Amino acid sequence: MKKVLIILFLSVFLVSCLGTKKTVENSDSLKELEKIEISNDTTKTETINRAIDDEFLLSLRTSDSLANEAIRKALENFKQEKNSGTNRSSVYFDYDKMALVLKNSIGETKDTELETNSEIKIEKTREELISEYSETVIRMIPWWLWLVAAFFILPHIIKTVTAIINPLGAGITMITKKRNQQ
Repeated sequence: MKKVLIILFLSVFLVSCLGTKKTVENSDSLKELEKIEISNDTTKTETINRAIDDEFLLSLRTSDSLANEAIRKALENFKQEKNSGTNRSSVYFDYDKMALVLKNSIGETKDTELETNSEIKIEKTREELISEYSETVIRMIPWWLWLVAAFFILPHIIKTVTAIINPLGAGITMITKKRNQQ
């Protein structure tokens, strides 16, 4: 009975002397968001030039027939022509008209102009959350109380462990104690 009262007293004492410990946690959070927007606008301008066909006659006729005959003999085989793609240029002597003929043909041309406008928008957003408090109460038994309890309960623990390890020796000591008490 005495042992039961001691154990009951110790358990009430242990529960009533619980220590409390409060912990407070602050958490700050910072969010940064960066948004980059790039926009490209392209404008295409196309200019079309029409083809040119041009002919120019340069008369070499004079009032002197001998001079005209000399010019005809000198230039009768004269012919010059150049071609490049759709472009053509030629110079030749027209015997019947007594003239130099200059012909130019220039093909249709297209001029294309591209104009690009780039625009970059950078948007930075910063969001800060401060003061998130969380409070936790931890109940604990002080270390010195565990030490006191260990001194009171230690003899019983030693008896139990020796009874488990050496059951025959523990049984003999119990029998001798009972005889001594009677």
